Amino acid sequence: MKNCFTIFVLSFSILGNAQRIEKVYDANWKETTQANIRYYSVIVKKDSLWQRQNVYIPERTLQMQGSYKDSTCKIKHGDFSYFHSNKNLQETGEYVNDKKEGIWLRFHSNKMLADSAFYIKGKIKGAK
Repeated sequence: MKNCFTIFVLSFSILGNAQRIEKVYDANWKETTQANIRYYSVIVKKDSLWQRQNVYIPERTLQMQGSYKDSTCKIKHGDFSYFHSNKNLQETGEYVNDKKEGIWLRFHSNKMLADSAFYIKGKIKGAK
């Protein structure tokens, strides 16, 4: 499993060598030990935001990438993309101060569009 971590650390070198936080989680997104890891997360300070990437460990694929205003990753801010474990895009859109903003798209694992919505300050807007 240690080699797995080395691979992921090297694959995230694009984020630079700035302030860096690495964590591992179980299937319920609880911090865990190496025995029952499902997700690996790396958080890197870049300019005024904290960029986070989560990886599905068994599949060695990206689960999520996005930016936060804080190192604890509580305030989402910027473009976010979520992925199915088969590497296909699951959902994408933008957060502004932890609220969805603009167009959000959601896809099935077979790449077919599942849903789309337009948000203003976290609330869906559209036809009434």
